[in-house]
Amino acid sequence: MDDYRKVDGKYRLHEVISPYTLAARTCVGKVGEWAKRLNIDENHIVFFFEDGSEDKSDLIRRMKRDEEKALVFLVKAQSVAFQAADMLAYEHLLGNKHFLAGKITVYEDLRHPLRALNDIPNGGTNATGWGVFHESNLEQACIDLNVPTRDSDVEVVWPPEVM
Repeated sequence: MDDYRKVDGKYRLHEVISPYTLAARTCVGKVGEWAKRLNIDENHIVFFFEDGSEDKSDLIRRMKRDEEKALVFLVKAQSVAFQAADMLAYEHLLGNKHFLAGKITVYEDLRHPLRALNDIPNGGTNATGWGVFHESNLEQACIDLNVPTRDSDVEVVWPPEVM
């Protein structure tokens, strides 16, 4: 979030995409890459998200605008899978914090649960492409997407209207 806030201080990032929607869209994109790699029809995939986020409506709008995907929102108690997702998120966050603090430098230094999840057949990415956002790639995304800077008088209309 610190890097998101830094970039948002320079660009009108939060007017374009909230952190919640950015994370959710990244997950959907990674699932799409996985499905394509395994020749799975994406129309057979349903995306479950924990209900309750104040940015839920932003995600719904973005998903409808970007691509039609089946979205289902459940409260945490309705899905035990959310517990597994919370564990994965915790391990991922911990691994990234340790990496950024210099406590780990190689893949083998990650905790066993995260390495084990990465080794799942047909699903592992060998520790690449985990969807980590940091200042440099967020700023590059703003440049690539022509997100106006804070000192610009350009009005933000996002997502751009489709003709």
